[in-house]
Amino acid sequence: MCPFKQSTDINELKEVIEELVESREKYRNIAEMAALGLMIVQNKKITFVNQWLADLLEYSVEEIMTWNLDRANQQVNPDDLNQIQMDQETDFPNMKFRLISKTGIKYWVRQYSEKIHINGKIADQIIILNISDQINAELKLKHTAKKFREIFEFAPIGILTCDNQGQILTSNNRLLRILGSDSHEKTKQINLLNFPPLKKIGFSQKLAECIQKKIEINAETEYVSKWGVKSYVQYKLVPLVDESGKTYEILCNINDITHIKQAQDELRAKDLLFQKMFNLAPFPIMIISETGSVKFLNQKIMDILKLTDIKNLEIYDLVSMSEILVQDQFLTRENFKERWTEVLNAIKYQDYKTELTLQGNDISPIQLFCTISLIENQILFIFEDLTAKRQIEKEWLQTQKLESLNILAGGIAHDFNNILVGIVGNISLLQMSEGLDEETKSCLADLEKATNRARGLTSQLLTFSKGGKPIKKVGNLADLMEQTLQLVTPGSNCKIKYKKPANIFWADMDASQIQQVFNNLIINAMQAMPRGGNISITIEKFDSAPISTMPRTSNGYAQISISDEGQGIPKEYANRVFEPYFTTKDTGNGLGLASSYSIIRNHQGYIKFDSQLGQGTTFYVYIPLTKINLNIPLSSNENFKNYKKRALIIDDDVIVCKTMQKMLQKFGIKSDVEHDGFSAINRYEQSLKTGIPYDFTIIDLTIPGSIGGKEIIQRLIVSDPNVQALVSSGFSHNPIMANYQEYGFKDVLVKPYNLSEIQVKLKNLFTK
Repeated sequence: MCPFKQSTDINELKEVIEELVESREKYRNIAEMAALGLMIVQNKKITFVNQWLADLLEYSVEEIMTWNLDRANQQVNPDDLNQIQMDQETDFPNMKFRLISKTGIKYWVRQYSEKIHINGKIADQIIILNISDQINAELKLKHTAKKFREIFEFAPIGILTCDNQGQILTSNNRLLRILGSDSHEKTKQINLLNFPPLKKIGFSQKLAECIQKKIEINAETEYVSKWGVKSYVQYKLVPLVDESGKTYEILCNINDITHIKQAQDELRAKDLLFQKMFNLAPFPIMIISETGSVKFLNQKIMDILKLTDIKNLEIYDLVSMSEILVQDQFLTRENFKERWTEVLNAIKYQDYKTELTLQGNDISPIQLFCTISLIENQILFIFEDLTAKRQIEKEWLQTQKLESLNILAGGIAHDFNNILVGIVGNISLLQMSEGLDEETKSCLADLEKATNRARGLTSQLLTFSKGGKPIKKVGNLADLMEQTLQLVTPGSNCKIKYKKPANIFWADMDASQIQQVFNNLIINAMQAMPRGGNISITIEKFDSAPISTMPRTSNGYAQISISDEGQGIPKEYANRVFEPYFTTKDTGNGLGLASSYSIIRNHQGYIKFDSQLGQGTTFYVYIPLTKINLNIPLSSNENFKNYKKRALIIDDDVIVCKTMQKMLQKFGIKSDVEHDGFSAINRYEQSLKTGIPYDFTIIDLTIPGSIGGKEIIQRLIVSDPNVQALVSSGFSHNPIMANYQEYGFKDVLVKPYNLSEIQVKLKNLFTK
């Protein structure tokens, strides 16, 4: 082991051992009994090691006896090897380093080594002492000393000690800042009994008294440093007395309380501020003495009563200045005295509250809620304008009605979409029938158009009831605009100038949300022309990004422009057009353009406007285009792919389930139906046990009287982590529909759906 090296310095224990070394048996006994490690090395091989050292290293004596010095050196902490090598080069016999046991425990040890003779041959005798406890105690002591020094140095108050002659012995950093000193050395040169700034404020005299009388002294005073910085300090002097009763040091704590004094000054300033605030408050405030003298009227009540001075004014005078209606009774000087006595008795226990109406020949009727409080023999009147409050209550009630209407609209749309599943699905099934005559095909096509309009209506109801993240599907913007015009323009006195473009503008979008944007902008244009006018609509390809901060896409953008011939938007309102609840109209809630802005942003698009006063306004909507249509409809002669799969349909609506079963049959898929969430889970788990599992399942998001899609998929994943599930709902704006993958679903199926949409979902599900 590299650190084991000869030393010329040896203690008494080594001398005793050398005398006994000639007796090998006695030497071994001493070595085994010693509470230290002993080892002898000859020719770089270990010839003896005692049990104590073997136990420390957690090896047997026999194992260690097979080691050479290189192997023994592996038990030395690698970080200590450099220091050991330096000690060896200086022939240093006393080395301190760390040994590592077999299990990785590190011990601090001190090694003593010397040359001895055994049987006429030179050997290295090595003594090892375990000094871990000593080292740990030293480290703990250093850490404790450092901690207390840091507490002393970083204490929030100044601390110093001085001797009986006033000479500073120790001081912390905070004290330097209080005294205005720039170093501890300079501070120690200060004699507190003779330091002029301290004598000036009486500190030196207090210190002398503390030394002479051996008493604690507390005081506070203003202090000015040598740089002219003024502060306010609070200090405490404590004599430290030895066993003989002699004062050997004085401990002094000095706290800068300037901030406290400043807070007191600020409090006084706040009192003045509150008086000013009372005077400028937008509601009436009045203070009356218990005898009825007017002490304070703020500016609001002064303006209402048209007063300029309150000198010698009594509360009875105020009653005479106006007509005050309280609980359907007008106050007069006579009946007010009785009521005033009632108020004085009541406010001794709690605030007195009442409603009143203030009016008069020169005073417009004002409905007020009055709170009367007794505060330190002063009577405080605070009046609240109930007109504004009741207006807010009215608006809140309107909001509640709107929320109820939203819920109703969402419920109607959800239920209607379930009904439409049976209609839309069966129409698509009939259209795929062979041998249909032209008249039947024409009727089915008209039915399909009608149901598509119904789908549009339910989509608008859902968008009206709740917003949310878009559930995107590729569609034609031009077709969507045409559908919107069919819904929004009937009965309008405005003429629509729109020619459907020949090009197809495919976009990955939530059709219901984009239709809401079109709807909002068209209605906005109609409202801008109450007497009628022209609304021009165009859809064009826009190759570059609409603004520099937006990415340029390979397919470009669709630019939809909607122009009116109204009065235009004033410049002062230009920055608030897309602000929620901002409107200049008598009707509406100011949410149309705000929601349109949000929808377009969620589609990675952009919306802007250009307006000229007296000439009209044009809104521009930019929506990213996609290359192809991913929702290609089926044709009657197209062959259906036979998937030969099994499906489990989970839906509470019987018609929906029957329609879905018939559509899945077209693709060679056999299906079972469950109308209850718990039964569906049991059936799915049973299929796993029988070895004939379902290939996929379609789960309704909401099942009345049972658990819905969210809870069902969570339980199915536990039983089958690879479950293939589609979530379906007529309420397409539920967050789960937009973020279905986060909940464990593979795809989403929005009600109502037709055979073509089913085909796309199956292809996506089984082509992967």
